[in-house]
Amino acid sequence: MNFCDVQQSSSGYKSAGQSQILREFSSLKINDQRHYCAPGTRLNDKPKTQLWKVSNAAHMKEKCNIRGVLEATAHISRGPRGVGQMRKIVSDLPAVDKWKWLSVQRDDYNLQDFQTKYDNAKFYIIKAVSEDDIHKSIKYNVWSSTPYGNSKVNAAFLETQDETSEVDTACPIFLFYSVTESGQFVGVAEMIGKVDFAKDLNFWQTDDWNGFFPVMWHIIKDIPNTRLRHITIERNNKKPVTHTRDMQEIGLQQGLEMLKIFKDYTATTSILDDFSFYEKREQLLMAKRNKPASY
Repeated sequence: MNFCDVQQSSSGYKSAGQSQILREFSSLKINDQRHYCAPGTRLNDKPKTQLWKVSNAAHMKEKCNIRGVLEATAHISRGPRGVGQMRKIVSDLPAVDKWKWLSVQRDDYNLQDFQTKYDNAKFYIIKAVSEDDIHKSIKYNVWSSTPYGNSKVNAAFLETQDETSEVDTACPIFLFYSVTESGQFVGVAEMIGKVDFAKDLNFWQTDDWNGFFPVMWHIIKDIPNTRLRHITIERNNKKPVTHTRDMQEIGLQQGLEMLKIFKDYTATTSILDDFSFYEKREQLLMAKRNKPASY
């Protein structure tokens, strides 16, 4: 089954696809020095994440066109949302014709009536390896983690279903998403179904993830870590929520405070600004793997 058909499937997933909004940029954060290198930086320099300040437009265009397939496999902490001089360079990448009919409806997210008060709810921090996977999660309304992570949230989901049936009160599971070394959070999604351990999705940035589960995105906006650093986790040696491992569970009060911050924060950017950029990267990645995105 191709993900183009997800919207019509009985699973209830909602497919959100390409946005034609293409923002200009002057810098790019990346996690994989095998494929990207900041000017004046050796391949083995640390830290691995570099802020790539593009000063030579022709050089950037060469990287995009000639090495595009190779660079599509790199792990990006944050996309190109930003500045003016690179609009044409990014738009010169191959067109994504097969996604033309899809669109991300911004009005579906960041709703004013989003609920932030619950008597019972569970909360987890998601640390994505690459922002490419955030794009795919929003587009296909799915997520996947390590075997341990999938088992952990699946057990939590089944537990909340039992609790809901007993007391007739919903216990939602919210996931706060951040990309490793990005310095920010990018949104909130809700786990709305159990993990399917029998099916693997082939479009993730790496092939390490097995199984998947459906999610519904509620908030999509860039929120700097400085807005959340004061919230600490008792069960994680009182470390701030901005410095946790993937699938770290946080308490009810901390989770509710984060929900309110995510809802109330006025952001100027979000990954939705970069959807066209990531659509093109996905096309290059799947072309390299010689297969369409499907499951």
